[in-house]
Amino acid sequence: MNKLQQISRLKALLAFLLICSTSIIGFSQAIKRSDVNSSNSLNTPPPIFEEKIWYGGGFNLGFSGSSFVSLFQLGISPMVGYKFTPQWSAGPRISLTYSYYSARTANGGKDNAQPISYAGGIFTRYKVIPAIFLHAEAELANEALVYSGVSQIEVQRRTRENVYIGVGYNSAGGNGFGYEILLLYNLNMPQNIIESPFDVRFGFNYKF
Repeated sequence: MNKLQQISRLKALLAFLLICSTSIIGFSQAIKRSDVNSSNSLNTPPPIFEEKIWYGGGFNLGFSGSSFVSLFQLGISPMVGYKFTPQWSAGPRISLTYSYYSARTANGGKDNAQPISYAGGIFTRYKVIPAIFLHAEAELANEALVYSGVSQIEVQRRTRENVYIGVGYNSAGGNGFGYEILLLYNLNMPQNIIESPFDVRFGFNYKF
């Protein structure tokens, strides 16, 4: 990958992060103004906005390798939820995954690539009981696809729209820090690729 491509990729990543950060702030402020206005109209004290917010996220760390190729991956996926009711919440989620590929090329040489995959979306959750919840999510993902060429590693980009539904377990039940496990199914998985539509996620949350 040449220097111009690296600069373009970095600009795209920074723009993506800026848009996601602005969306999260705007989403939070809009809800806060709505709460204050509705409370004032009823002559009641406004609810404490911070009490309706919960935080979560996950991370992944992976290694794999053989005599021809080795792979290292590191990713994070922060999320913020707003409790419309004690059971129902919704909010934004983003994910970033850094990958380091090292592989032998067809001409016997060796090359490496360091692509970044990223995604952003909106999720909603409903607690059936304190420890069990339903989860639905719409996500737009930009993924890096790596191929070993004749003399170098080639990186291509693929944009996908994912729609997940599933169920999760929360250890805390809304009290402080806890861990969560989700089993999700992608309703929008393309039929021409060999991937499982199921996605298992492990993460942590606070005040969910």
